[in-house]
Amino acid sequence: TLPQRIAHAIWNARLNDADCVLDLHCWTSTHSALAWGTAQSRAFVTAFGFPWFEIHDESAVQPGMLEAACLAHEIPCVVCELTPQDTVDPQMVDHGCRGILNLAKHLGIIEGDLEMPPVRYELGCEQSVSVVARKPGLVVAAHRPGDVIDKGESAAELIDLETLRCLQQAAPPERMILRSVGCTWGTGQLGYNVVRDGETIARFSGIVREFSDKDEG
Repeated sequence: TLPQRIAHAIWNARLNDADCVLDLHCWTSTHSALAWGTAQSRAFVTAFGFPWFEIHDESAVQPGMLEAACLAHEIPCVVCELTPQDTVDPQMVDHGCRGILNLAKHLGIIEGDLEMPPVRYELGCEQSVSVVARKPGLVVAAHRPGDVIDKGESAAELIDLETLRCLQQAAPPERMILRSVGCTWGTGQLGYNVVRDGETIARFSGIVREFSDKDEG
């Protein structure tokens, strides 16, 4: 297909001998913004300096994606999903610009010290907890994806569509990051707040490590 031919041409002309590949995207605000990579890319993912990041296992890399091609050719790859999709958010623009400049500094393309946000979190992709709706209802979030939620604190409530009473609360079993709210997330989807029985109210991710702007690595 034409897209395959374009991808083939770009890969062979520019990417197959790259020192690092940065793959920037956006997804819906129902999901926390996130940067990630595999273990071979850890130094680059960390240097990118995004507030929320994770290092996932190679088995989690989706076949056919740019990250998979980089992994096969042992090229470090940083993937970053900004939020919200189709919207220019000044704070996310700052995060993205800082990350691009940090990678350029890390690679020696430009001079200067890496700049980091005041706090950033390494998330545990295997330390995930989902709260599932026991009845249909309206999800009302008390926090935004990316927020730190303490043990037992309600991050979202499931509200009965007829009585408007709380049917269920979504709270983590320990201090965690609110990963997503509602049953929709990702790209190219319309967010909505009504869930059916068995659908997700909220999802939480464990905190592997919390960094301050004075930490290294």
